[in-house]
Amino acid sequence: MKLRIKNKNHLFVAIVSAVILIIALVHTSPVLAIRAKLFSEFHFQASLFSSIEPTTSPVYPEVYKVTPAPIEKSTNTKLDVYYVKKTMIIFYYAGYDSGI
Repeated sequence: MKLRIKNKNHLFVAIVSAVILIIALVHTSPVLAIRAKLFSEFHFQASLFSSIEPTTSPVYPEVYKVTPAPIEKSTNTKLDVYYVKKTMIIFYYAGYDSGI
């Protein structure tokens, strides 16, 4: 079955819009941002089943501890503490800093 060009454009716009919406939704809270970060770093099991709890740090205002922590294979390091920064008023960015 051939699709007309107009229908292909609508399908492309729908797929791109869905991807952008999903990315935006998973960055609306600190915990979801950490889970998205873990998922994007290929720590699938940790992103789905780990518990994420707030903790304190003198460096960053929002820090979260992941239990059980995923292990980075190349350096054999536990990735247990992630910082979270608020960006663009309603979105959160999560990152790992080994110095926390």
